[in-house]
Amino acid sequence: MKVLVTGASGNVGKYVVHELLQMGEHVVAAGTNIEKLNHLFGGDIEKVILDFQDLKTYQHALHGVNRVFLMRPPHLGKADDLFPFIDAMKYYDIEFVSFVSLMGIEKNTIPPHHKIEKYIEAVGIPYGHIRPGFFMQNISGIHAAEIKDISNKRLIKLSSHLF
Repeated sequence: MKVLVTGASGNVGKYVVHELLQMGEHVVAAGTNIEKLNHLFGGDIEKVILDFQDLKTYQHALHGVNRVFLMRPPHLGKADDLFPFIDAMKYYDIEFVSFVSLMGIEKNTIPPHHKIEKYIEAVGIPYGHIRPGFFMQNISGIHAAEIKDISNKRLIKLSSHLF
């Protein structure tokens, strides 16, 4: 069984790849920059170029894959941008897709995630919608210095014999 992880070089995807590998899964890391994928994962796993706006990349990315972890790239603002890839997943008989959506999206039809969820369901691919409320990774880079400073102060306090 092969799992294609889209956005494998991103804030979420790279951790998904590592966790799946630790679970013994056969992972295919997909992204738009092969050098970045090589840097992150070395030669240990299969890597493919996947550009949701380039239909020619779908065949190579989906060939032999059974399951897909689907993350919508932030630069694709319209739900329709992912529909051709979802159609390709159906064509290649993907057995299961895990789509990273948004918390509360079932009641909020404005973000593209709502239409993407509905399209996956309509196409008939077995699915699991992941609906996180927030990604800590999205602020760790911007606020790394503050996080480190606060963490160091907490450690000093925890290790002090005076408290």
